[in-house]
Amino acid sequence: MSDNADIQLIETALVEFSKVEAGLQALRTQYSGVVFATDTTVGMDEAKAARMTLREPRYEVERVRKAAKAPLLALGKKLDADAARITTEIEKLEKPIDQQIKAEEERKEREKQAKIAAEEARVAGIQDRITELRAVVSLNFHDDAALVLDHIGDIERIEVDESFAEFQAIAADAKASSLARLKEIHAGIVERKAEKARIAAERVELERLRAEQAEREKAERARIAEEEKAAKAVRDAEAAKAAEALRIEREELEAERVKQSKAADAEAAKLAAERAEVEKQRAENERIAKERADAERRQQEQERAAKERAAAAKKKRPTDAEIIKAIADHFNVTEQTAAGWVASMRAAA
Repeated sequence: MSDNADIQLIETALVEFSKVEAGLQALRTQYSGVVFATDTTVGMDEAKAARMTLREPRYEVERVRKAAKAPLLALGKKLDADAARITTEIEKLEKPIDQQIKAEEERKEREKQAKIAAEEARVAGIQDRITELRAVVSLNFHDDAALVLDHIGDIERIEVDESFAEFQAIAADAKASSLARLKEIHAGIVERKAEKARIAAERVELERLRAEQAEREKAERARIAEEEKAAKAVRDAEAAKAAEALRIEREELEAERVKQSKAADAEAAKLAAERAEVEKQRAENERIAKERADAERRQQEQERAAKERAAAAKKKRPTDAEIIKAIADHFNVTEQTAAGWVASMRAAA
């Protein structure tokens, strides 16, 4: 098929697509949102007919698409094959040159990495030597002054020369710092040993003084025990004497207490009789006072009742006008309003 025929086939497909698309609005109007009664035979037939009406243009669009796309797919396959063939021929020429370039780049990279590794090894060696200068101060010498002196000698024998290259100043500082710290550690060990010896001597002297003090305290306790024994004998004798005197005193006090108790009982009986007489007289006085108060109250009630009856006899009933005016004044309304209230109350009664 010629290129013009292929183009004509594609243009025809596009025309067909346009026709179907032009009829889409009519299909939307007819079928969009339609709910068929598929639970009935008629409704199911209508739904199937509508589905067939919509499937036909869809199937037609797919048929036209495949027919129009077939020459394009064939052309694409031919383009892929030609491109792969031409690419292979070019790569035959390009690959040897690329291999030469990559071989040289790899050689240069190996030399570069070798130089970097050598430099890293050189620096690492120097750093290890500097670390050795510094690490000695982290050892545990267990208060061994001789061991510290040995390490001081080892550090002093290390020469900080040009072999340290650009790290010579750092190595010198590390050596000086380590020596200073080791000498400080040595001085501390010597000082601690001297302090321990002094403490040990003081402990021996303290034990001797404690033993002497214990002997003195033992003798003193024996002397005090003898004195306390003699003093106890004296106290026991005095206590027996005091106990006897106390017994006699208690007997005398008990006799006096019994005597006073009898006198108090007699006085209490007398006071009880007097109190009973007073209580009897008080009760009689209250009874007389109550009777007098009751008589006065009845007299006052009789007089008040007589006055009320006299006032009621004198009092006359107010007129309607007086009642209306009193209501109007009391509730702060017009007399006409008050008259209406009175009329309403009488009507309700």
